[in-house]
Amino acid sequence: MDTRCILLFVFILVLLFILNNNNNNNKETFINVKIPNSILKYFFQKEFLMMVGESKITYLKYKNNSLDAISYNKSTINKFLKNTKNTKKYRYQIKQIFNNNKLANYILEYGYNPIVKFLGLNEKTTKPGYIRLSKNNWSFDYHYDCLDLILVQLIGTRTIYTKKTKKSKITKHILKPGNTLFIPMGVYHKVITKNGLNLNFNIILENTNVNKIRKCTLNFSKDYKKQNEKCQKNNCI
Repeated sequence: MDTRCILLFVFILVLLFILNNNNNNNKETFINVKIPNSILKYFFQKEFLMMVGESKITYLKYKNNSLDAISYNKSTINKFLKNTKNTKKYRYQIKQIFNNNKLANYILEYGYNPIVKFLGLNEKTTKPGYIRLSKNNWSFDYHYDCLDLILVQLIGTRTIYTKKTKKSKITKHILKPGNTLFIPMGVYHKVITKNGLNLNFNIILENTNVNKIRKCTLNFSKDYKKQNEKCQKNNCI
């Protein structure tokens, strides 16, 4: 093999390595990307509540540190903020799909659509997940999802702890308004909020790895039996 063939072979190997590395890391670029104020201005707390405070929602009630809700309660955002309080015994959050109601439509128009465009995502391979709204001292213990997600923080500060497996090293992420975080399929994550109103939503990214999805789904059905039953009717996020 002459020198030119060797150099060409080395060049091809390097090129393949770079392409593979880019493919593996492209989603990682969504860790702590800052959403511009031209979008965030629609989510200043006072203005946001003025626009959607009377939206009809369903909030979930949890006991102790359980991942499974014990009740689903119809209300409005304003009444939820007024009548619920997170304690060591009970926790509350609004968990809203992007259906055709005032809250979902507002976030879809002023949050999801412009942010998907800003991040340069392909609209055909992304879709909206859940909207979550909570108050002081909200927490949700370690769990994982069988989806690739980008979490977008809109109001308040949210601390997320991630680890690849139950025994892996823990990484701490502090998300402030406008921050995003990519959470890969199967990665354990824990959520804590401290003060005031807290609002975020997630973007679901298409994953074509059938074997990975199948394995994650099988594990999920064993690890989270109650949640898995609900997933037959709802999104498992």
